[in-house]
Amino acid sequence: MNIFDYYKEIRVLLENDGYEVDNYKKIQYGLQFILNDNNNFLLRIYESKKRGVILDVSQIRDDAIKSDILKLDFSIIIEKDLYNKNSLETFILKNRNNVEIIIRFLVKKGAERVEAKEPYILCGFILDGLRFTIFNNNKILMQGKSQKADSLKQNIEEIINNENEIVEVKNKVIIKGKKSMNKFIYYEEIKKALEKNGFKVGDFKIFNNHIQFYISQGGEKREVLRIYEHQEKGVNLNLTLVKDLLIKKEIEKIRSEFPFDYGLKNNEAPRESLFDYEEESDDNENIIIEKDEMIGIDESGKGDFFGPLVIAAVYIDPVKKFMLELAGAKDSKELSDFDIRRLAGIIKSQCKYSVVIIHNKDYNEQYKRYNNINKLLGWGHAKALENVLNEVECEFALSDKFGKEEHIERALMERGKNITVYQITKAERNIAVAAASILARYEFVLAMEKMSERFDMVFPKGGNNSSICKKGKDFIKLYGENKLKEVSKIHFKTIDKIIN
Repeated sequence: MNIFDYYKEIRVLLENDGYEVDNYKKIQYGLQFILNDNNNFLLRIYESKKRGVILDVSQIRDDAIKSDILKLDFSIIIEKDLYNKNSLETFILKNRNNVEIIIRFLVKKGAERVEAKEPYILCGFILDGLRFTIFNNNKILMQGKSQKADSLKQNIEEIINNENEIVEVKNKVIIKGKKSMNKFIYYEEIKKALEKNGFKVGDFKIFNNHIQFYISQGGEKREVLRIYEHQEKGVNLNLTLVKDLLIKKEIEKIRSEFPFDYGLKNNEAPRESLFDYEEESDDNENIIIEKDEMIGIDESGKGDFFGPLVIAAVYIDPVKKFMLELAGAKDSKELSDFDIRRLAGIIKSQCKYSVVIIHNKDYNEQYKRYNNINKLLGWGHAKALENVLNEVECEFALSDKFGKEEHIERALMERGKNITVYQITKAERNIAVAAASILARYEFVLAMEKMSERFDMVFPKGGNNSSICKKGKDFIKLYGENKLKEVSKIHFKTIDKIIN
């Protein structure tokens, strides 16, 4: 598909979504056109030999509009481009758990991962001559020619229809029939038994090798039950998180009469979890903290003279962790600007998150109050954490350690005080903190771009160098010394070099 055909197809999608689309203009390597929605937004279409035809939304500063555009069904365009060129199948997935299962299936089959360049694509794989493209809107395209196409299609359809589960035996992937016991069937059966005995049973959440759900009796405090599944030890109901001894005794009686319980003994969960562990040493840099569910917190802009201070918090569970790792998420300092933009879009569309932006004017006023950057950071971390906890339940949070632990602990708000907050150095090794660092950096760069547009001046990043001092002096000449507090952190020593 060339850029002109792509423009026609994307124009239909946008107009069907209620936008007015202007005619295109040719630019170097592509086209550009204006999207009308009360305001004008510039979109571009580029074509290259390596990446093909892509839609560029980087000129759109309105996150809501950008997110709306990226949620469009781009797979329709790709399907039309591939029609009659390859065998093509489209799978509509019911939920994100289907996506995770299919990705694990492809990985276990030996599929080669293909890096996603477009923000609306989660990831891609190549297996036996077939290319699998997995979109953010829970759609998968399978394209290419292979003798194994029919069997792979059948496997994926069975996974989507929940007729089978995937197991791995001696490095070979097999499809196991639905009649075999698994944690999901066990949940349905134990739910019936518990409800028959007067318990209210909540929906389950999926973790790496178990599922978790809440129960309550007579409106009293909820208790947590887990169902573990192990290839060798089988399926078992785990009661280690049940605190009420009377309720635990009653559930044990129900379980003793339950015909499907086999495997583990003494309520001991298997130790093979990929996510739920703590590993500590005397060296703080070697501490590793991972939990099934975690809220990661990180900041950007702390060491930059120009621009705001941004703190982000992101909630991660095993499904999101798996997705983000496949998408290439890691510490933002190790990523290009393009990958930060791409990953920030995925994080915003897939995760619960909060971003706290302290713009320079407010930053300088708050710094007078705290007279300590780490206390201000502590407040920002606590605020971002509280915002996420208002959206989702989570027992653990992790932050990169930037000073005394009390800076965050004293600032914790109502919900934050009731969870465990870890603070360690190099916390970005955890995918939740890495996701927060990506989101914080993205929002910082975006805020810098908006500030540059406002003052018609490009502001450099960094804390103290000749280019920053020169830019500060140029700014004062144009706007006056008093305005400097609206674009910079005036407690930096850099201010003395600029003014004097």
